[in-house]
Amino acid sequence: MLKRIIDFNPGIYGIVFARTKADTQEIAERLTREGYDIDAIHGDLTQQQRDKVMGLFRDKSIQLLIRN
Repeated sequence: MLKRIIDFNPGIYGIVFARTKADTQEIAERLTREGYDIDAIHGDLTQQQRDKVMGLFRDKSIQLLIRN
């Protein structure tokens, strides 16, 4: 369903909330493999990794941020 929303709204930019850290990572990895500009942020990432993801999101280098 999320892919359909992204495909029908190519300029979409926002945050999608997932229930768990595992879901967050799985959704981001699956959509990234399929060519979408998406990344995840959750508690298992180091502070450096979280800063990098947030920088990409602020710069609009990624369309969606998956968060738990």
